[in-house]
Amino acid sequence: WFIAYAPFDKPTIAVAVLVENAGYGSLTAAPIASMLCEKYVTGEIKRKRILDMILNFKYKEGAFTEDE
Repeated sequence: WFIAYAPFDKPTIAVAVLVENAGYGSLTAAPIASMLCEKYVTGEIKRKRILDMILNFKYKEGAFTEDE
């Protein structure tokens, strides 16, 4: 799980992301929280590489992988 808020100086959004059976929060939940905050604050997602990583995520026990 991962909890975030944005923007740093005057928060207008707080999110909590819980992803079950998908590894550690830093690999799964944090990127999702980041994308939610980015979309809310800026109105768009500019970091397409991270979005692609989230959409193509596959979890293998002990390792993070992406679709090829």
